[in-house]
Amino acid sequence: MSTMIAPVRLRGILRAGDRGFHLDSEDGQVWRIEGAEPYASLAGQPVVIEAYRRASGALELLWAGPAA
Repeated sequence: MSTMIAPVRLRGILRAGDRGFHLDSEDGQVWRIEGAEPYASLAGQPVVIEAYRRASGALELLWAGPAA
């Protein structure tokens, strides 16, 4: 059995704020997103992201794309 932590896949709205990016997920959770700068063009749009959970309420982004 592997001890690797699997990334999570979430849907929501990517938001750019004064202190960085966050995701307003479909289930109502708000996540702080680390590493979202390359995806700034998706801010304000529905997205699908894949990320590692790093702390309570914080994710390290692997990739993001527009939600279909």
